[in-house]
Amino acid sequence: MDITARDQEHALLWNPSEESVVGSRMDAFARWVEQTRGVMLPGYAALHTWSVEHLEEFWGAVWEYFGVVASAPCERVLTTEHMPGAQWFPGALLNYAENSLRAAKTRPDEVAIVGEHETREPNRWTWRELEARVASLAAKLRELGVEPGDRVAGVLPNIPEMVAALLATASVGAV
Repeated sequence: MDITARDQEHALLWNPSEESVVGSRMDAFARWVEQTRGVMLPGYAALHTWSVEHLEEFWGAVWEYFGVVASAPCERVLTTEHMPGAQWFPGALLNYAENSLRAAKTRPDEVAIVGEHETREPNRWTWRELEARVASLAAKLRELGVEPGDRVAGVLPNIPEMVAALLATASVGAV
């Protein structure tokens, strides 16, 4: 690669190995798009270009590929590309926690979250543990009278318990 003096300020700091790329979810998604949409995506640059030039098709493919669960389907992916005013997936009703915790059903004993701390050992929770903590917190929120549409606020450090609190809040329909 030829890097000019002007480009050195923005020089690439890291590049994944070909093995890492081929084994990634992003590459699997790109291959799936090629098979299901007939769009050729030979690399990251092509995927990025397609994603910004075909917003509605790209985000519809993301929704489908990842199997987003919704209790009400969307009418379309995007109402308009103009901001402000764009509405994404209008009509869709979904629960962030439900979609986030789906792995607890298929990979319950895999690590879901790792909390790092400067003075303690890393804190690792499996999907099963995360789901149990979310369920416990959600039950407490309901016991306290929290209902769909209510607002829940908290000041927490960036730790696994914060993720559980966020998912518990979402699971009861609060924001």
